[in-house]
Amino acid sequence: MKDLDDARDRYAVGEVTSEDLPMIAASALGRGLDSPTLLELACLHRSDCRDAPSLFLAALDELGLLEDIDTDWDSRAATVLLRRAENHAPDLLVDDGTPAARSAEIAALLHRLAHTEAPLNSDLFELAAYFEVLTVDWYEGYRERAVVAEQMRLNARRLLHHRY
Repeated sequence: MKDLDDARDRYAVGEVTSEDLPMIAASALGRGLDSPTLLELACLHRSDCRDAPSLFLAALDELGLLEDIDTDWDSRAATVLLRRAENHAPDLLVDDGTPAARSAEIAALLHRLAHTEAPLNSDLFELAAYFEVLTVDWYEGYRERAVVAEQMRLNARRLLHHRY
């Protein structure tokens, strides 16, 4: 079920195409999930997937995976992008990986979020800009890296604690 939850989230943010949906359905069937529409979706050929999105949503509904979505898909995309950005923040706080790489990933996700149709807190866009500037500062050496890393961690805390 977790794989279909993930596919649902990736579908919401445009990372899954219609051509991907039959294979996702086939994989779910292989893991023991079953619904009539999921089977129908799995039987589609990759070259004829025009009905795949509606079948995918119907299959999710049959499996009870749309019940927790009480918003439209744009709002769902916004929720997924914000959660992904927040998931990178702890890695920045514990210096897991290159701080600039984590900062760039957060900036990219927040900028994608800025271009969804869902209404969102405009302060998030400002936070995205901070992460982007800090990433440039890190790579271009405009400021000492220790100072930049500390600013990245500060903004990561802001993101995690919703202080934007």
